[in-house]
Amino acid sequence: MIALKGRLSCKQYLPAKPTKTKFGIKVWERASPQNGYLYEFQVYIGKVKRATEEGLGSGDLTRKLTGKCHVIYIDNFFSCPELYEQLCKEQIYCT
Repeated sequence: MIALKGRLSCKQYLPAKPTKTKFGIKVWERASPQNGYLYEFQVYIGKVKRATEEGLGSGDLTRKLTGKCHVIYIDNFFSCPELYEQLCKEQIYCT
């Protein structure tokens, strides 16, 4: 979450967030666990309807990893058995 006090249509409000950053821009990112280097990021602009309901964790940030036997680490916000099965078929393993 990137803190923002100004006006923006994609600004999010997370009332249960324990830190000061309750208003801001939500950003998904794929970074290296060794050095924190940011490989890709995606700004969340709100719910987007897709042809199939795959969930938030699928797709955009893992496309370049397909077939390369990478391991990714995700939090419980994204995890579900269907996502794990899909990623395993693409030779992407997750914890």
